[in-house]
Amino acid sequence: MKRVTAIVAIVALLLVSATASAQDATEWKKRGDDAMDANRAAEALDAYRHAQAIAPSPALDYNIGRALLAIGDFVAALDSFEKFEREAPEELRQRTHRLGEIMKELRAKIATLTIVAPPGARILVRGSDVKEPSVRVNPGSVDVRVEADDHEPFTTTVTLAPGATHSLNVELRRLPTTGQLTIVTHPDDASITVDGVSHGPTGIALGSERKALSVPLELKAGLHTIEATAKGHRPTRKTVFVQAGTKQRMDIFLDAERVPVTSRWWFWGVLGAVAAGATVAIIAGTSEHGPEDGSLGTFRVP
Repeated sequence: MKRVTAIVAIVALLLVSATASAQDATEWKKRGDDAMDANRAAEALDAYRHAQAIAPSPALDYNIGRALLAIGDFVAALDSFEKFEREAPEELRQRTHRLGEIMKELRAKIATLTIVAPPGARILVRGSDVKEPSVRVNPGSVDVRVEADDHEPFTTTVTLAPGATHSLNVELRRLPTTGQLTIVTHPDDASITVDGVSHGPTGIALGSERKALSVPLELKAGLHTIEATAKGHRPTRKTVFVQAGTKQRMDIFLDAERVPVTSRWWFWGVLGAVAAGATVAIIAGTSEHGPEDGSLGTFRVP
């Protein structure tokens, strides 16, 4: 008995809820009708859509189409009328005897845009996603954007007249994955390696002069290690981040090595000369000399 009572209560609750929903839908439809009678089409459209969300019906599709037609959205109005024709019972369709004429006029006002894009690309027409390659659009300026991963987006604006048919072929360019790096070393006859790969001297010999490397290196975007070596200079290591699609220049200054004075060719020659001079001086300073006359007096043998 308790179980039967519970079921009855649930059914009663559902009936009350359905009745309340129907009343709400009726109220929203009335608001829409009143707004249409007062030439407030946008307000009517909002009310009809509220009613449609509560209790969908072909009659509301027709009313929504009328409101859309009044605000000039020919494509959406035609969509609503076509839905009404597909789903409305024959009796209801007979009450809209001018609908066929209206739909014919709408088709003459609408333009058709066909977009041929790479597979998997996202197509947006006037900011809305498009699932089919051929779409109906209201006449006027139409913004088109096509996107795909790892590609540059394509954007354009086409102006379409009523009843026009336009085809747009879209080719997307891949986003760059490399950047150009020009390395200039000081001195300019230094040799460089990039990530351990040798690229030789950065200068180009032209007679007695050298000019900096004029052909940039094409490197993958990301961090790279640059090493520069030159005779008589300390090796130098630098890191650089290469941005895709950019051109960059990098100057590397190498410090001259401090060569010990003892390694100079002239050092030992000078030192030898100094040493030789010192020896002469020492010998000269220690040579014995005879006593000068009269220094010890004069001795005579008797």
